[in-house]
Amino acid sequence: MPIILSSENVYTAGEMFYRALKDYCRQAKYNRVNTCNPIGGYFTSMELFIEAPTLPQRFFSLDSTGSDCRPAGDYLVSYVQGYYGQMGDAPQKMAAFAQENGLVFEGPVYGVYLLDDICMPDSAQYLAQVSVRVRKHKYAWQAVNE
Repeated sequence: MPIILSSENVYTAGEMFYRALKDYCRQAKYNRVNTCNPIGGYFTSMELFIEAPTLPQRFFSLDSTGSDCRPAGDYLVSYVQGYYGQMGDAPQKMAAFAQENGLVFEGPVYGVYLLDDICMPDSAQYLAQVSVRVRKHKYAWQAVNE
């Protein structure tokens, strides 16, 4: 699926997710991003997602005119309910599932904000889909026992 990636987010010490998201939305029209399309947070790796799940390195828009694409393949997917950027224990559960099933993470993590402030008045009801491409470890038994 084509996407439009933003420039890298810059966070200051103690800063939260929301300022970066507001900046992204404010810049959207200048970058020819249609904010009617779903947007999401982009993490360059699963390690960075686990380390700071509330601070995506970039944002993206699902947009058929985008020049970047999420690569085809098998994805491990999790759904998270709650305010923007709150990922709860999803990163740890995804890592544990991958470990238990001999899966290796490949590439970036995509967190698409499916239900947001436009369609849900209660921020506790927002819904995000988190996905990361995976492949079977060459020696699946070894990955489970590492």
